[in-house]
Amino acid sequence: MEIINQIKKLLFADDTATPVAPNPATTTTEYKTKDGVVIAIDKLEVGGIATQNGAPLADGNYTLEDGTVITIAQGLISEVETAAQSATEPIDEMKKQVAAMQSQIDKLKKERDELKGKFAAQTEANKLIVETLEKFAEQTTLVPKDDPQEIYSGNFKKVLESRGII
Repeated sequence: MEIINQIKKLLFADDTATPVAPNPATTTTEYKTKDGVVIAIDKLEVGGIATQNGAPLADGNYTLEDGTVITIAQGLISEVETAAQSATEPIDEMKKQVAAMQSQIDKLKKERDELKGKFAAQTEANKLIVETLEKFAEQTTLVPKDDPQEIYSGNFKKVLESRGII
């Protein structure tokens, strides 16, 4: 029966135990968080004790100056994530972002190529217009010889024919 009571104690133990107080004989190393807070840690690993001004740290995540993130639960370090580990985790997200950007780049290249085709067609049309205007400019100007009313009287075609223009 004693074994069953011990198992029950282990399984149904109160999770709200008081935080572990630091052992004064333990050597600690001071670390500075990115916020500038100085904390003391006896060992930077799971199970290490973290304190601030002699009191156990409040539960939560703390980012050290070197990028290491420690998670504190009941005054003890429950998780340590080094900066190198943190740096490799977002790689998958970055790969997704790169793939999305590559897709956008491909779409923009296709649009660019379509616009290049339209621009080339417009350039050819502009060249044709310029050539036509140059040919028109080479023609002699029409100045009435004797009677200015001759051009405006409706005999314009005859005037052009008489001068050999058409």
